[in-house]
Amino acid sequence: MALKLISFIGASPLTKTTYVYDAQTYPTRFMAVAAAHFFTPDQLLVVETDKAAAINHASLLAELNGFRQPITILIPDGRSEAEIWTIFNRIADHVHDGDQIIFDITNAFRHLPVLALLVASYLRVVRHVTLTHMIYGAFDLSESGCTPVSVSYTHLTLPTNREV
Repeated sequence: MALKLISFIGASPLTKTTYVYDAQTYPTRFMAVAAAHFFTPDQLLVVETDKAAAINHASLLAELNGFRQPITILIPDGRSEAEIWTIFNRIADHVHDGDQIIFDITNAFRHLPVLALLVASYLRVVRHVTLTHMIYGAFDLSESGCTPVSVSYTHLTLPTNREV
């Protein structure tokens, strides 16, 4: 059983900010880097398209500076149902029985936060995974260079069929 941080990295240029979570702060362009420092997961899984990787992956690695070696999950753009299923399966393939997961949806593109919830729901039932947090770095709410980290769920427990 491992604690896994699954973070989506987009193709947009990112601005440096200081992410704030509880009493912790971390200055970076990438919420994934801040989250890795805040939660110290066993694994950092970075979900990105080829375009996002070309634009942001090297900078992400530089900002991690050896603190945490990410595992890259390359995904298609999600332009068709087949591509959406590919994304679903590639994420699910990296999560194992009993894992605890944190989803960082800060830089997730359009439909990906919803897909992340679907993957989490599926994995909870099929692989007995626990979604410990779903986090979002609310850059639009930044004040004085500080960006609050919103936690949508803490230890989300979804009902099983027997509980509905």
